[in-house]
Amino acid sequence: MTGYLPVGSVIRVDDTKLIILGNTTAPEDGKLTDFYLVAKYPLGYMGSKSVSAIKVDDDYKVEFEGYSFAEADKYLAAKRKFNNSLKTISVEDARKVVENLNALVKGGKSDE
Repeated sequence: MTGYLPVGSVIRVDDTKLIILGNTTAPEDGKLTDFYLVAKYPLGYMGSKSVSAIKVDDDYKVEFEGYSFAEADKYLAAKRKFNNSLKTISVEDARKVVENLNALVKGGKSDE
């Protein structure tokens, strides 16, 4: 898939329907990976224990694509492009970049 599905989309994984609540990027096996935050459909969010994460690039069938509009499409495309650019560096290097940026913002010195 080239972009994220919008919030509210319903996907099927095996025999389970899931509704997409959002998306995030997190480290997995030393790499940054894109995930959907999902809950069982039609129940939806029933507390934090009802939410799970699946990889954006996992196999699933799209049952329903959520509402989309131009600004949201631009945001999701930019987010995906940005997240993909982060995947070219290691998680440790990404942490160093964030630490250096935080130090610069606070008026301190960076490591580089």
